[in-house]
Amino acid sequence: MSDGPRLPAAGRCWFCSSGLGSVRSLAFPFWSNTADAMRVVVVPRCEACARYHRRREIQSTTTIVLCAAVPLVVASALPLSGMVGTLVTAAALLGGFAAGIAIVVRRTRSHPSRHGRRLAIAALDHPEYLALSADTGGWRQQRGPATTKISRANLRRETVAHYRQVFSADATALAALEQGCRDAGVPPPS
Repeated sequence: MSDGPRLPAAGRCWFCSSGLGSVRSLAFPFWSNTADAMRVVVVPRCEACARYHRRREIQSTTTIVLCAAVPLVVASALPLSGMVGTLVTAAALLGGFAAGIAIVVRRTRSHPSRHGRRLAIAALDHPEYLALSADTGGWRQQRGPATTKISRANLRRETVAHYRQVFSADATALAALEQGCRDAGVPPPS
């Protein structure tokens, strides 16, 4: 019986379990609510999975834009004027947008089992991330004093390389990032 997803060997990609983590691994900083401390959870991601996730993001965005644009162009070409034309055009745009989202959601739900790798959002299922995000009394994902609840839908996923730049002027944060890399078995960014 398993309590959650199994961790791959140290340094191995969380998404495919075969590649080695890289500077394109995902990093999630947490700030302490009780002390002046910081931790960074690093979710190992290999270069192949990083490229794959980026390609999926571009495909999803393109699908939604095209599904919204095509009906909009067709509706705009109809010989309707005034309020009726405006309503038909608006309905076409909203309907196309909704159809695009439905297509992306359906494709996303059926996808991981067919391709042998997890989607980028699966980083939020990493056991260390789950433990810190569940401990809202001890940790938060923003620097400010307020404890915040981060939604899965709007969470920005940034890479180790990105946070290396963001934290370049903050020695404490940079040390936490490097420690997170060591803990995850990912080479620290140089």
